[in-house]
Amino acid sequence: MGIKNKDTKDYPSTELLNAFLDNELCAEDRHEIHEILERNASLKKETCELNTIKQLVREAYPEPQAVAEGSRHNWHSSAHKSWTIAASVVLGILVASVWNSVAHRNASETHAQATEQAAAISQAPIVSSKRIVFDLNTADVDSINEMFGEIEYLMNQPSVDGAEYEIHVIAHGEGLSLLQADSSPHPELIRDIRARYDNVTFAACYNTINRLQHEQGIAIKLLPGIIVIDSGVAEVIRRQQSGWAYIRV
Repeated sequence: MGIKNKDTKDYPSTELLNAFLDNELCAEDRHEIHEILERNASLKKETCELNTIKQLVREAYPEPQAVAEGSRHNWHSSAHKSWTIAASVVLGILVASVWNSVAHRNASETHAQATEQAAAISQAPIVSSKRIVFDLNTADVDSINEMFGEIEYLMNQPSVDGAEYEIHVIAHGEGLSLLQADSSPHPELIRDIRARYDNVTFAACYNTINRLQHEQGIAIKLLPGIIVIDSGVAEVIRRQQSGWAYIRV
């Protein structure tokens, strides 16, 4: 397991929990989230409450069916936008209610626990718009191309305050294929980006590498200059807890 600490710094972000509940994580990432939830009964209960809210929103605001086969994935349709706005508003209200309920419940805990929680909140990092972590766990070519487009756009923005963008791409699950020497669709592009931008790094998840090597017998060779981290999920959590902005590919 890449996530070994049991304190509040290892709490999954809202984005990761939503991806977990929507079954959008790969097997090893889901396993890590499961272990975190099993270690923390309070977080597990809150996650169950969040899942209930999501189900209620889906039932109250069923997503409209596409009028034609070709428009099934048209995320810019007015019907889908209306559904998204309505569902988001309701979800926000309900989530706020849950967190308020949790806050009242926590008020009855011991003074030491309340003090510890208050200290954690007060020390929460300010999210930096110039430090961005891309969470890549898909091999979808269109999604990867869009990610590279966003990286190029950000790195070519003029610096107003003298600070430059710092970007960290974390590849795990199916996303690891982007960084493999024998399967990457963009080895030259990665090499070019690394040559032009010192503050863009690409990291491969050791958990994924280990699984592919031991469970499937696949020999993993990474592209030059790729760093290896213990766990994709753990690294995303660490970056977010350090104030990095989060983009899920």
